[in-house]
Amino acid sequence: LIITSPRRFSGKTAVIVGLSLLLKKAGHNVGYFKPIGRKKETSTGKILQDSDTILMKTLLDLKEPNEDICPVLLSREFILQVLSKEKRKETIQKIVDTFKRLSANYDIIIIEGQQRNQDMAVLGLCNPVLGKFLQAKSLVITNGEEYSLLDDIFLQKEYFNLNKAELAGILFNNVS
Repeated sequence: LIITSPRRFSGKTAVIVGLSLLLKKAGHNVGYFKPIGRKKETSTGKILQDSDTILMKTLLDLKEPNEDICPVLLSREFILQVLSKEKRKETIQKIVDTFKRLSANYDIIIIEGQQRNQDMAVLGLCNPVLGKFLQAKSLVITNGEEYSLLDDIFLQKEYFNLNKAELAGILFNNVS
């Protein structure tokens, strides 16, 4: 299952935390995978791993190295490299191979998509496409004002259909 969203700050990570802990409590061996994360750089120039990856690794007591849980860290340099078709294929293969290797260790793996479903669409690495490559159904987390929710749902459904990606459902979060 890949957890995705049409916008930032929708609650993807919170849903993943709750779902992962619930599944773990039910006796499942639960893993976490984030195909493309965001690296952070400290003022001293030290590169830090994606913060969601660190959170989930600690929460689920995952033993794999960060590079296996989140194989690609987003940066300006990465985006410029992936503009080439060959590098894009190499990146997709790296993500798929890492996921297959990681998933052999777990009953269930929760995949966290990028901040927004359309992020990196121009490179063929948006959430619906990544879900399709990983053979995962997508659970879309949406939030917002009631007047725009139906439009968002319709648009997301069409976007996933256009990318031939499978939707597991849509979850409304933080709706007034």
